[in-house]
Amino acid sequence: MSKFSGFYSAIDEINSYLHKDLIGPVEEDEVIENIEPLNHYAMGILWARRLRRYSDEPVPNGGSNIDDSDFKDTSSLDNNDDSISEANTYKPSTMGVSVMLPADIESLKAIFTFGKYTHSTIKKSANNPRNIELYTRKSHQIETIFNIPNSCKTVMCNEHKDNHKDIDFAICVRKIMPNGSKLVTVYISNVIEVENENKSEYSMFQCKLHLRSDMGFLPIYQNNTFSSDEEEQTGAMQYREVLNYATGHGCSVRYKNETNEKNITDIYSEFMPIEKIAQMKTGAIADTELLNLAYWQTAKRTEVYSKLQRFIDEYANWYKSQTLESKSLKGYENAVEVVLSRIEDCINRLRFGAKVLCANDNA
Repeated sequence: MSKFSGFYSAIDEINSYLHKDLIGPVEEDEVIENIEPLNHYAMGILWARRLRRYSDEPVPNGGSNIDDSDFKDTSSLDNNDDSISEANTYKPSTMGVSVMLPADIESLKAIFTFGKYTHSTIKKSANNPRNIELYTRKSHQIETIFNIPNSCKTVMCNEHKDNHKDIDFAICVRKIMPNGSKLVTVYISNVIEVENENKSEYSMFQCKLHLRSDMGFLPIYQNNTFSSDEEEQTGAMQYREVLNYATGHGCSVRYKNETNEKNITDIYSEFMPIEKIAQMKTGAIADTELLNLAYWQTAKRTEVYSKLQRFIDEYANWYKSQTLESKSLKGYENAVEVVLSRIEDCINRLRFGAKVLCANDNA
């Protein structure tokens, strides 16, 4: 695929432009003129909350807004809408990342970076026929080391409150597994309440959450082998070797480790995730001319039937090899049975079709 290398190399450049357009910033200390940042950028934003006017409106418990139903069976995370309630709203004020920590880990480093825009106005004058509205960006960072609780509870970080009193930064132990490992959620909330949440100076932009554990993170297993849905069972079998190390709430996630990909030590939030998919190449067949439509214009029936049989036999031999391989797939017996039966049905249809082509002049 070397002839396409130029196209593939453009992916990162395209992503960079899209990231600047949708998330920002174009420049670290940029100044936007006459456009509210909320109208300029579309992603990576934690909005302010609208001021509650009525005493009977529900108030989130502890500010975390974590839906416990997301983790009814946290050892598998199956059939759950992994979310934080305030992260899955039209104007989200919360984002978070859930990870699995080893039993003997005592602390977790968390870094949150974001941008804030302050509003100023240059009054109209002889040189400026109208007011110029300026929105000036300043970057911020909150860094802390959470001590991991030994029980299911939420621990708030208060170190930043002097400078960022309207931000909640916390870790919540969701569940402790039988082996002592812990499923935890680190979340950030913009808890300021204002009359008009559409004012940009109350929102946080270009939000990024970085979690680091020198001991590494454990995979969060999404166990669909016990699901009654055939598609979910098949998907679990196909992707059984793909490990998931984090779940994003209001965002996606990406992993990074420069030395050992099986020991993930850094997890990042991501609002515009990218995954490069390798192109698939089918296995070669003996009679490749069968795939050429021009061949069928002049092909003789007896010759075609013979070649079709060879093609079907190749497929049947592959089916036999898959049947033998499937015996080692423990826990996926239902999915294996479904997939193999579909392949067998396909082989039977191919043989029937080949016989029809051989016997029927109008086929």
